Amino acid sequence: MMKYTNVELYGEHYLKSVYQCHRGANLSSETKIDRSRIFGVIGIIVALVGIISIALGWISADATFLGTSQSNDWSGIDIFDWDTDDFQQYIPVIIAVVSALSLIFFAIGMVKPKSKIGYIPAILGIVVIILAIVEYMWITGDVASIVPDFDLGSIAKLSISVGAGLYLAIASGVLSLIFGILSEKA
Repeated sequence: MMKYTNVELYGEHYLKSVYQCHRGANLSSETKIDRSRIFGVIGIIVALVGIISIALGWISADATFLGTSQSNDWSGIDIFDWDTDDFQQYIPVIIAVVSALSLIFFAIGMVKPKSKIGYIPAILGIVVIILAIVEYMWITGDVASIVPDFDLGSIAKLSISVGAGLYLAIASGVLSLIFGILSEKA
């Protein structure tokens, strides 16, 4: 029967790290890299949400006439195809492109930690927030004024509202800002 030493069973590196842990060695540099990468992965997921938001409803219209209800949603892609001169119709596509750039920079930041690249997705998050607020004002202002809300009791009702896609885009911008900063600070 062969006897194995601890070095043969576990390897020299393992024993050194166990010895350092017992001596109270500081492993914070390894922890920082892990946190930075975790924030980077979360940032990539958040950027994907920003990209996916273009396919969800950005504008919702609900109409009721004599008890019959109809609802219609327009995604960011549908808004892009509208025949209008307003530049706001392009904002959902711009947000998707900016979110894709944010995703790329989060990935680069994971490969090159502490390179200040994590601040780029944070800045892009601010851009997404500003664009989403402009889009929100357009939907609740110009689009809603085309067909104003009215309520005639049980005879007829009509309302225009903001859909989930725009709210996800706003959340994506805010979270890109937060995790862009956190990925650099970790």
